[in-house]
Parts: sequence; C-alpha cells; structure tokens
Amino acid sequence: MTDWTVRVDRLACLGCGVCLDYAPRSFVQDEDGQAVLREPPGDELDRIREAVGACPTGALELVIGGTNAE
Repeated sequence: MTDWTVRVDRLACLGCGVCLDYAPRSFVQDEDGQAVLREPPGDELDRIREAVGACPTGALELVIGGTNAE
C-alpha cells in the first residue's frame, strides 16, 4: 500500500498516453481512453512524478498523504 495516489481530471485527460510512456507499469487507459492508476502501481515514485509532470494538459495530480505534492 502506498501513502500517495494520482488524481486524474477526466475532463482534462485527452487519452494521449504520455503517462503510459513514462510509467507503463502504473497507468492504463480505460475503455474511454482515460488514464487510470493501477493498484498497486508498479513503477517507482520518481517515474510517477515524471508522468505527472509530462502530462500535456495537467490532468494528473500527485497527492502524497492527502496533500498535493507539486
């Protein structure tokens, strides 16, 4: 179990798959093409941070211990 999660803004997510490029063991796309965090995520936290930062629309938010980590 992790003390962090990633929130996905479904209105902002384009389904471009950049997060999958950065953290392929942690993100999948649902039937609508939206990013979904796998449980449990399979990548190191640094890779998750890179994926969040690389999202072209800012649809991903890393939350650690209930607080935005950015």
